[in-house]
Amino acid sequence: MKALLNILFCMTLIAGSALAGEVNFSISAHETYIGAPITIQIQITNAQEHDLPVFPEVDGAEVRERGAQTSQFTSIVNGRVEKRSTVTYTFDVIPRRIGKLRIPSIVVTVDGEESRTQAIDIKVLESDAGDLLYVHVLSDRQSVFVGEPIDATLEIWIKQFANNRIRLNENDMFRTIDQANSNFGPFTDAFKPNRFTRGEEQVRFRKERRTDDDGNSNLYFVYTLQHRVWPERPGAFDAGGISVLVRYPVKVERDSFSFFGRHNITKTRPITAFVENSEITIKPLPLDNRPASFRGAVGRYRITSSAKPNIVYVGDPITLTITIMGAGRLDLLQPPALSEQESLISDFRVPDETIAGVVAGGAKVFTQSIRAKNTSVTEIPPIEFSYFNPETESYTTTRTKPIPITVREVSRVSVANVVDGGTQPEAPTRLTTLDRGLLANENDIETLMLDQRYTPGWRTYTLLGSMPAIYLACLVTIRRRERFSGDLSSSRKRNARRNALAAINHASRADNPIDDIASAITAYVADRYNLPTGGLTREEALRKLSESQCPTVTLEAVDALLSECESAKYAGLTQATGSDMADRAKTIINDLERWRPRR
Repeated sequence: MKALLNILFCMTLIAGSALAGEVNFSISAHETYIGAPITIQIQITNAQEHDLPVFPEVDGAEVRERGAQTSQFTSIVNGRVEKRSTVTYTFDVIPRRIGKLRIPSIVVTVDGEESRTQAIDIKVLESDAGDLLYVHVLSDRQSVFVGEPIDATLEIWIKQFANNRIRLNENDMFRTIDQANSNFGPFTDAFKPNRFTRGEEQVRFRKERRTDDDGNSNLYFVYTLQHRVWPERPGAFDAGGISVLVRYPVKVERDSFSFFGRHNITKTRPITAFVENSEITIKPLPLDNRPASFRGAVGRYRITSSAKPNIVYVGDPITLTITIMGAGRLDLLQPPALSEQESLISDFRVPDETIAGVVAGGAKVFTQSIRAKNTSVTEIPPIEFSYFNPETESYTTTRTKPIPITVREVSRVSVANVVDGGTQPEAPTRLTTLDRGLLANENDIETLMLDQRYTPGWRTYTLLGSMPAIYLACLVTIRRRERFSGDLSSSRKRNARRNALAAINHASRADNPIDDIASAITAYVADRYNLPTGGLTREEALRKLSESQCPTVTLEAVDALLSECESAKYAGLTQATGSDMADRAKTIINDLERWRPRR
C-alpha cells in the first residue's frame, strides 16, 4: 500500500461573499487496511461563528475525535494586511471489517450557512500478518461460571526484524505497536504505559523461538498483559473484539550522524491480528435449588450484623449494620433483600429502597434504618444471605446471629399535666446594697494612689530604632517586584522552564502528543530569547541556539527530537512513542536550563 497520508482529498464547499467563512474537508486516503486509521480533517477559516462538527456513526468502523487546533496567519504584501484564522477538527476512522466502508455525509454550519459533504467510500483491505504477528488470550482454566473471575493473559508475538546489517531489539519492536489505534478490550487499562518490563509490572516481556512451515526457527518478542476479568454472560468468553495494529518495519537504515549506532525506520506497513473469542467457556448459574434470597453473589462469603441503639422506644430508628466478607467481586455485591425477609418485616418497619454499600478492607458494609412495631420485640432476627459457591457448584445460605434489643412503650402525657404541671418557681433572690460606695472594693488608699505610669525598656527602643530599616527593606522589595512584573522579557525567561515542562506533561496524557511536544520545545526557545510567541519553526529555533553557542550535543538532541515530531506528524512514522518523546523533551529542557545561553 502506498503512503496513505500523502493522499489528500479536499473539497471546498463554501464560496460565498468575502466575509463568509470557508470550509474545507480533507481525507488522508481512499484505501486502507483493516485496523489502520483514515484521518479526516474539517478546516473552518475566517468564520464569525460556527457549530461544532458532529461526525456521524460509521457502520463497521470506530470513530475517534482528536480535538481541535487553532492557527493564526498574517501576511503583509505591498502594504496590504491579510489575516487568516483557521480552526481544524481532526477525526480518525478505524475500520474493523474488510470490504467497502461508507462514511456518511458530514454537515457543518458556518456563519448561518450549512455545508454538507458527499458520502465517501473507503476500500478496506485485509491485513495479512502472516508469520509476523500473533495474538492470543490464555487462561489456566478452560471453563468458569458467570461472575467467577478469570486471570486472563493477552500475548502479543512480534517477529524480530532482521537483515544483513540491522537487528531490531525488543524496545524497537515494542514501539511498532500502534497503541492509539489498537483495541485491547478488557486489557486496555493494563496497556496504559508505553514501556514494558521483565518484572512484575503491567506489560511483561520474554523471548521465544517459533518454527514456521518451512522448518525455519524465528525469534519472537512476546509482550504479555495480565488482567482479572469478571464474565457477565454465559457462552464463549468475549474478548471484546481485541485487535492489535503493528506498523511492521519494511526498511530500516542506520543513522550516519549517530555515534551510538542508531537507526531509523524509514518505511513500514500495517498488519493487524484479531482475537474475537478465546477457548474459555463461561457456564451459566444453575436454576435448580436456587434460594429466594440469592441476588447474584458468586464466591465464598460470610455475613455479620450489629445494631445501635439496643434500647429504644416503639417507632424509634435502629441503625442495622450488615457486613459481608469473602472472596468475590465486592464492588457489585448486592445487599440482602431486607424487605423480603418475613421474620424481619413481621416486627419491624423496613424501607423498600435498595441500600448502598461501602467496600473497605476486603468487606462490604451496608447500613439500614429499621423501626420496631411493638414492645413484644426482643431481638432482631437473623439476616439471610445466599451465594453460589463455584467450588462445590452449589448454592449456600448463611445467616447472622440474632441481636437482643429492648423495646419500651412510649410515655403518654395528658393535656392537664401539660397545662398545670411543673414545679412552682422559687422565691426571687433579693440583692444586698452596699452603703460604702466604690471604696468598699479596696481598703488600702495608698495602693490606689501608686504611680502606674508605663516606662519603656531597651526592647521598645530597639524596635522603634529598627523601624526605618524595616521600612526601607520593604520599599526596596516592592519596587523590585514592580520592576520585574513590568519586565515581560525577564518574566518569560524565569518561567520558560516551568511552562515548557507543564506543556510536556499535558501533552504526554493527550491522545496525539506530537504537536504539543514540538511546540513546547520551540516555545521554550522563544521565551528564553524574548522572541514572538507562536510560529517559531524548527530551523529558526536551531539557528538561534546555534548563534548562542549552544553545546553541540544538546543542539543535536533538539534537532533529532523536532525532526522525529515532524516525521510522525506528516508521514506517520516514528521511532519513539509519545511517552519516550516526552521524556526526551524534558531532558532537553533541563539541559538547556543548566546551560547559560549567550545573549
